[in-house]
Amino acid sequence: EAIRKRQLATGGWAIYPGGPLEISASVKAYWGMKIAGFDIESEEMIRAREAILAAGGAEKVNSFTRYYMALLGVLSYHQCPAVPPEMVLLPSWMPFNLHEMSAWSRTILVPLSLLWAHRPARTLPEEQHIRELFQTSPEAVSPVMEPSETLDPLSRKTWFNWTKIFRGVDLTIKALERLHLMPLRRLAIRRSLRWVLDRFP
Repeated sequence: EAIRKRQLATGGWAIYPGGPLEISASVKAYWGMKIAGFDIESEEMIRAREAILAAGGAEKVNSFTRYYMALLGVLSYHQCPAVPPEMVLLPSWMPFNLHEMSAWSRTILVPLSLLWAHRPARTLPEEQHIRELFQTSPEAVSPVMEPSETLDPLSRKTWFNWTKIFRGVDLTIKALERLHLMPLRRLAIRRSLRWVLDRFP
């Protein structure tokens, strides 16, 4: 009910008061209401569904939401961006090491790396899936994420094409894992777990 009360008149959900529809928040809100037992043919659910599809569908959610979908069996982990736990082993002089990330990024990426390494999943009943929010289907979602031209900083014009670089890294990591060429994985998992536990209150 608390989620329903925050629904925008246009059908979706925002991430701050007075804000526009945000696709990831809207998909999660709709999904939460569906799991809670809201009738998908009710007026608010129809409005939400139409707004989400008009915004590009569940294919457009961010990387964190893809992980939620993988956890609950809607997507496979292969359709999520790779977040290898080996990143905790990078020394401070290397690019993209943890020390160069914001505190917020670290607290998101290290736990995600453990999900990536272990890939836990629970399959929801079919009636709690959200196939109706995809413009195509969950199976058709590309394993390579498409950045938003207006919102994704990697899509801005720079000397380096960061989007292509990160896509290449993502595909390389996934290929190495398929070939079982990640010799430091166990050490990286232990370090990542220790990193998280040390920061629990």
